[in-house]
Amino acid sequence: SFSRSVALPVPVEADKAEAEFEHGILTLTLPKVEEVKPKVITVKAKKTNKK
Repeated sequence: SFSRSVALPVPVEADKAEAEFEHGILTLTLPKVEEVKPKVITVKAKKTNKK
């Protein structure tokens, strides 16, 4: 039995990982987690009658 751990520089979607072993070569496909993009919210200000 053989095992190896590798730290990845970016988060990946582990549930979508794929592995292929062909001609003695193991190929792993690990899709990156999609970045959460900031949401723009428009804020409207009302005038007040403070004295």
